Amino acid sequence: MITSNNQIFSGLFTALVTPTNQDQTVNYKMLSQLLYYGADTVNGYVILGSTGDPAARNAKDKETIIMMATGICHDMGKKVIMGASSEDIELIKAGYELGAKYHVDGMLTMPLLGTKQLPDGLKNMFRTLSDYGIPIIIYNNKGRTGQNNITKKDMEGLSQIENVVAIKEASGDPEQIEDIIKASGEMGIKVLSGDDNMTARMMGQFKDQGFGAHGAISVLSNLLPGQISTIADSNNYDFPEFNPRLYDEKLKPFYKAITAAGNPPSIKFIMEHFGIPVGGCSPCMGKVSDAKAAEIIGLLNQYRELPSLKEEVQINWQRACER
Repeated sequence: MITSNNQIFSGLFTALVTPTNQDQTVNYKMLSQLLYYGADTVNGYVILGSTGDPAARNAKDKETIIMMATGICHDMGKKVIMGASSEDIELIKAGYELGAKYHVDGMLTMPLLGTKQLPDGLKNMFRTLSDYGIPIIIYNNKGRTGQNNITKKDMEGLSQIENVVAIKEASGDPEQIEDIIKASGEMGIKVLSGDDNMTARMMGQFKDQGFGAHGAISVLSNLLPGQISTIADSNNYDFPEFNPRLYDEKLKPFYKAITAAGNPPSIKFIMEHFGIPVGGCSPCMGKVSDAKAAEIIGLLNQYRELPSLKEEVQINWQRACER
């Protein structure tokens, strides 16, 4: 739906990991440091999305995380999007109540997990969530839901619902992605890339035809916010000399590495490898195996400028820790 609220959902939003201590409790000091780490380049953060391993957090944890994130981010002029997805609509509604309490800037929600909702079921669900008065980004991810639930036709109907302002597209279907991007202006919605390896393509492939994605919700920007923000800034694509393929080609080893052992185990392992001590995932999510660890490190070693990149990350991390 065309609304001033959808104007805030452009550029780069980091799908933030939830840092943990050795006993798997939330490391709140580290959480604040992570928010400062990317603050100079990102537009905002997705908190308690899939990358944040929300199933491992109880209600008290979730409230404290959202309270801290909104406090810090809003002081910095950054946006907070809260993830709220489940197979249970009542749990989703509880997430929206929490988001409303702490004035998040948006909610990120998938169709009901593990189900194949019919079009009218999707509309009924998002009409209900619209009543909370928070801008909604619909998350289309076949890998998470088991179904490619949101087609262009579905989105045309959903976009008419008040407060539905954007879609995070991670269907992996190039033809569908193109169709949604092309129709986004008429639908009055923003389209955000949900896969790091698709962002440059979604942003720039159709720019000469006058349209493209409006930004990205990124996993890799937990580690490389500056590099990903360059790719996810639509303004850069207006300059003929800007070549996103150069950035994209360099980052290919990272695109493969962040998916090698699933999300969030892969990105948390990589951040630890670069000296950002975010801790491991919950026991239910599991630990990166030795074989997968070796695979990830092998992929990272394909990056030609790895030593200087590690040094850059460490300098930026130390600055964040000193704030």
